[in-house]
Amino acid sequence: MYRRKNEGNHQVFYLFSIVPSIAIIAGLISLAAVIGLPYSWFGLSVLGSVTYELMASNMALSSLGLNLSNATGYAFGLVMWAMCLGITIGNVFNIFMCKKYIWVSRSWAAAIRNGACFHSLSL
Repeated sequence: MYRRKNEGNHQVFYLFSIVPSIAIIAGLISLAAVIGLPYSWFGLSVLGSVTYELMASNMALSSLGLNLSNATGYAFGLVMWAMCLGITIGNVFNIFMCKKYIWVSRSWAAAIRNGACFHSLSL
């Protein structure tokens, strides 16, 4: 009975584990055309997501008026910097500003609990 009950779980598992990988592999292949397989693999596995990496590389190439078919060495460097700096800035921001953000959110939560009225600020 237990086996019959879990037969559908295998299909759901395959669906939710393999289908997202198809998009990641497509992004890997398109990034590998410009910056090579090792760096694109590193960028997608460690630094960021496929949507961010593709968006950053596309914006960097379009700022030069280039696309994947006519990318140059300068475009390679620009794409690498755009992808690395863009994702690293968020991590560095979290290192230095997360404590302050937590403090501010706790003070606002305490003010709301104590009955402070913030809607008058929007008038």
